[in-house]
Amino acid sequence: MGRIGTWLLVVAVAALGIAATVDALRGGEAPPGPEGAETAEAEPDPLADVDEQPAGWSRRAASALEEGGARGALLVGDADCAVTVLEIPSLLVSRQGRPACGFTTSPGGWIGAEPRVVAPGAEVIARCGEGDAETEIFGDGSQLLARVAGCGPAWTPDGRLSVLRDGGLVAVSPCDADWSCEEMLVDRSGLAQIFGRTPWSFRAPELLAAAWLSRETYAVVVRDAEQGLSAIAVLRGAELVGGPPFVYENLEWLRASPQGSFAATRVGERGLVVVDSNGSFVGTTFRAASAIAWSPDERWTAYATAEGVWLVPTGRGNRPLLLPLEAVDVAWR
Repeated sequence: MGRIGTWLLVVAVAALGIAATVDALRGGEAPPGPEGAETAEAEPDPLADVDEQPAGWSRRAASALEEGGARGALLVGDADCAVTVLEIPSLLVSRQGRPACGFTTSPGGWIGAEPRVVAPGAEVIARCGEGDAETEIFGDGSQLLARVAGCGPAWTPDGRLSVLRDGGLVAVSPCDADWSCEEMLVDRSGLAQIFGRTPWSFRAPELLAAAWLSRETYAVVVRDAEQGLSAIAVLRGAELVGGPPFVYENLEWLRASPQGSFAATRVGERGLVVVDSNGSFVGTTFRAASAIAWSPDERWTAYATAEGVWLVPTGRGNRPLLLPLEAVDVAWR
């Protein structure tokens, strides 16, 4: 991604601190918090002392993952915000030293600890400020680079930041040393033209969430507050790419796959709706799940369910593997 002017100097410093944020999800030392945030004393990291396969976990599961070419590490967050890291395919497990109550993802598979959203390349992070009226952009984990109006931050593959503002979506990017360059991608009137017609017939649509699939396309959750209904779709700028012809009473949370082939939203606490990059509805093996994650190559899919974490080859429901862990969220790096 390109950088201009003194922004190059800012990023050079910022990248060092953001690496600490990413390392925190890998069991590394906790990074300093943003300005005004409380900091706690670092606790001993037990990660190096725990490295074993739990009793009762099938060796066949590890063998199936190995044969299926699964690689990486699976992060599993439970209801107490404790994070378990499983090496794939061995299923060796270790406890994280730093808790996370949920994960955020960015294009390319960059993972952050909710509510921080890590930019591709881990150069900067963004999060909603107090009152959800603005987004704060940080460099080295504590250096505040800018504040922009709007919330719901999401990174594009080329390093721009999109935020929800006045029911629409705005992309912001650095100009010299600040983030003052803005582009309106879609506003309420544009949403009304798309979602005001059948099959949705929304009266007053507004964006609830956005997640980027490519440099030009992004998945959205659109809400009609007047009717209390929501929908998921894929847009390119202010144009509709596609979306399933269904509406839901309660859509929340939106996540895109690492390579942008899929996007998923949750219906209530447990229930998934998945679409592909064209906005077409995708049938899933486990729709009654609280979260979904894809392997970096998208060949495997993980589902967080009441029974545990299920792993299954993407697009195929045959022979799913159950990992008996309490899970409310999952991420794969």
